[in-house]
Amino acid sequence: MNKDFISYNEFIDLEKLGFCFNHGYMYYDQSKSVENGYTYVPLYQQAFDFLLKEYYLYGLVLPTVTIDWTFKTMTVVDRPIEKVFPYEHIPAYDYSNHDEARFECLKRLIELAKMEKESNFYEVYKA
Repeated sequence: MNKDFISYNEFIDLEKLGFCFNHGYMYYDQSKSVENGYTYVPLYQQAFDFLLKEYYLYGLVLPTVTIDWTFKTMTVVDRPIEKVFPYEHIPAYDYSNHDEARFECLKRLIELAKMEKESNFYEVYKA
């Protein structure tokens, strides 16, 4: 079940980007214990939804033709999401499983959101 939750470090990064988390999802991790070994962190889907809503960033995890996994990040601004097929147009980041690719995709989206926050691009766009 812990695989459904983002890591604590990514949670801290998201908070710095404006993510406000006050839901009751929690998992057990004694190393990050805040109360009896439980800590509150969001689900992957909540993190991806936040990045889409606030920074117009979308991530997609896909199987590759070599039976590995990869991801694609996109910016969505008042137009349909770019087409992600055929596979040759996707930079190849081969990961051995879906969870690893999803984690790396989230890290990349957070990186992009930090750059966008520094540039204030979407703050101007939202106004």
